[in-house]
Amino acid sequence: MKRIFLLVIFLITFVIAGCGGRSADFGYVDMQRVVAESAKVKELQSQIQLKAEELSELDEKEKTSLNAEEYQRNQQLRRGEMTALSKDIENQFENILNQAMSEVAKDKGLGAVLAKNSVLHGGIDVTDDVLKKIN
Repeated sequence: MKRIFLLVIFLITFVIAGCGGRSADFGYVDMQRVVAESAKVKELQSQIQLKAEELSELDEKEKTSLNAEEYQRNQQLRRGEMTALSKDIENQFENILNQAMSEVAKDKGLGAVLAKNSVLHGGIDVTDDVLKKIN
């Protein structure tokens, strides 16, 4: 009788702990691969690069035509403009990525999708699925 009771307790604990047959109810994304392979990331990086080149050309023109005080003030404005653009593009990508991960989680019936570097063991690699959604 005591053995059966212990066996029942063990089985109940096993099921409650979530080990009863489900090996992976979360996915993970290799963010390095997403950044390296995503066409959307390349497009956003290109926007930043074009703006940086534009501002650099303007900076070179103003270097000789403005006095030091005006030049410094304009240079600070350009830095602020680049910072704002970078933050805006970063937020855009974060929103796109979160949307893609949510859709993949829903499509695959996953409870969560995490960054690969946060996962020590288990999970399903959904990087390819996320890349498809982003592109």
